[in-house]
Amino acid sequence: MSDVDQVLNQARAWLGCNESDGSYQQIIDAYNQHVTLARGYRVKYSDNWCMVYVSAVFIKVNLAALCPLECSCGEAIELAKNMGIWEENDDIVPTSGMLIMYDWDKHNGWPDHVGIVESVADQQITVLEGNKKNAVGRRTIAVGDPSIRGYVIPHYDGSVHSASEEVPTAVKNVNYHVKVNTPSGVNCRTLPHIDGQKITTYANGTELYVTKENNGWLYVNDTGWVCGQYCAKIQTGTVSKPTGTYEVRVKTALIVRVDHDGSSRRKVKAELTADGQAHANANGGLLNGTRVTVSKWYGQWAKIPSGWVCGDYLVKV
Repeated sequence: MSDVDQVLNQARAWLGCNESDGSYQQIIDAYNQHVTLARGYRVKYSDNWCMVYVSAVFIKVNLAALCPLECSCGEAIELAKNMGIWEENDDIVPTSGMLIMYDWDKHNGWPDHVGIVESVADQQITVLEGNKKNAVGRRTIAVGDPSIRGYVIPHYDGSVHSASEEVPTAVKNVNYHVKVNTPSGVNCRTLPHIDGQKITTYANGTELYVTKENNGWLYVNDTGWVCGQYCAKIQTGTVSKPTGTYEVRVKTALIVRVDHDGSSRRKVKAELTADGQAHANANGGLLNGTRVTVSKWYGQWAKIPSGWVCGDYLVKV
């Protein structure tokens, strides 16, 4: 049986579990019994449990390494970004087993709900969800619905890192510079863990800018993770990322927005510059590999000629 089938079968097994008869508590218990709890928090029966349901499904079928195990949708997205499995694109046609994140009010960009895609047919997505009207149930929503924030795309059937490479959950956003401080240089990896795949090696004395910390590991140059013990901080306070040329790195397309906010309106293709239109899909999303010029930064958001894009999907060139 495939990984996707195992996940969907377990998700369906809990259909009908609800708060009124207490049957939903087995889902909370399955989550709380996992060896490592996200941020050390033990979920209460009174808490919202949509992301708990999703996490518990993966735990029950022994596929915990494929999913960002969390009780918070927002924190789950941050973990998914670090795992390289987050796709912030509401226009893609998902496949069974993906996690779908919703932002109902589009007020602040923070996700409000999550589910597991069961199937897609005739541009309609059927989703299995926990805590839907206080029970496990199904929802049908159209592909491209504006309430969709994006998708977590687990690498099923062995294409994900092993459980020993599971991403720790103590991610902190920061902004400062360091220099490599070891004669042999420091390896940059895909994960904040020694078993993460090596991307490159930075020589001793190389200056790096840091935007995230995770249990002693530093996310540098919008590229990957280095061990902080081999680096020395050289500047404190708020530091702007470098401006200049960056390359878009996404699976499908990068949304361009009117402002530096994930809840702001996305631009349609006709609103982009001529060059932007030449490198965009029909919906105005910039294609993978497109080179853009960043003129300034606002937190993680980058200003380019066509508008604002999330800098998590840009790599300096």
